Amino acid sequence: VKVVFRRQDKEGCVYLTTETRPREIGEDFECAAWGFTIKGITHQMARDQNLQDSAGVLVTGVKRTSPAGRSNMLINGDVVKFIAGRAVTDLDSFRGIYEELRTKQASPILLKVKRGKDTAFVLLKIDYTKEQSEEITTPEPEESAGSPMS
Repeated sequence: VKVVFRRQDKEGCVYLTTETRPREIGEDFECAAWGFTIKGITHQMARDQNLQDSAGVLVTGVKRTSPAGRSNMLINGDVVKFIAGRAVTDLDSFRGIYEELRTKQASPILLKVKRGKDTAFVLLKIDYTKEQSEEITTPEPEESAGSPMS
């Protein structure tokens, strides 16, 4: 972009290069078969929530009667890092793994999540014949002794 300016009765010209502004908030995705929602993690979100990096996806809601809700282990604010031993680097990688496992009707599925500075493992036992119709809630993360939740 050409920018012409005037300073002390002298005209000047500079050329600026524009850039696309990065997203501040990640895209949402519903894992209906497993019973939870996630959001892609942007660099801004990682900074705001004191995450080590932007790798993985952020859990934003859990259906109470879903496989995720029945496990009583997956909570709002968890960052999913691995699914069935496969690394989740971003929302697209999560979607790919999720769709593959859902198509194969794989069960049980082991998730490795970061919860603050701690690591947790969540086992989802999925019955793909049941319809997941309950609305997804967004419970607040529970405080655990010695580890703050972000």
